[in-house]
Amino acid sequence: MASTSPDAASESATSLWSWRDRHGSEQFRAEDLAGLILDESADV
Repeated sequence: MASTSPDAASESATSLWSWRDRHGSEQFRAEDLAGLILDESADV
């Protein structure tokens, strides 16, 4: 089983939060993807 130091885990979490802030929440991305799928003219 792999383990990480608290600093590495904290750095990873901060990186994920930063990505979410830049690219939208999971709910936002899900709604965006659903809209693309339901749009018959979209090339997904």
